[in-house]
Amino acid sequence: YELQGEKCLPLQCERPLHKIISRGGSIGQPTADADVQWAWAIRNLERLNEALEFHGVQTEKLTLILEFKDGPTRSTETSFDVPTHRFDLLLLAAKYLWSKAQIPGARLYRMHYLASRLTLCTRRQLGLFDPPTKNDDQLRQLKREVNARHGRFALRSAATLPLTEIYLDEAHGYDICDIHGKTCF
Repeated sequence: YELQGEKCLPLQCERPLHKIISRGGSIGQPTADADVQWAWAIRNLERLNEALEFHGVQTEKLTLILEFKDGPTRSTETSFDVPTHRFDLLLLAAKYLWSKAQIPGARLYRMHYLASRLTLCTRRQLGLFDPPTKNDDQLRQLKREVNARHGRFALRSAATLPLTEIYLDEAHGYDICDIHGKTCF
């Protein structure tokens, strides 16, 4: 129908709100080293946090999927009482999920975080017991400024230190999903 000039689908001038934002993928060489595995978990969590902030959304649900070489795929999820994009709260959730999904001694080769039940940051009902955000906002802004000036991962979590060679290689600075404004078919 479209090829014959009959419009079937309306053109969308603005991108609709994301339903899910995900970050992760292959960690390269499969490894059973717990420090390296956790470093990748933090790297991917930082990338997810970056994407949430860029799109101006918060998540109410976080899922972790771990794929092991010669082993099972494990998945677990948790929900937040209040939607968030705060790294400290995402990190607490990640630690909880990690303890449930990780298989000690197994060789990990892929992992993914999925943030779902997304809401715009401006459209959130504040709760009586919401954690304070002032200091978190200041730290987040400082990290953005430092990384904008000195490189995307110049300021990052110390848990990623086992991946120093990854951070030194500019080719690892961006995955295709980290390039904003691109279109994939």
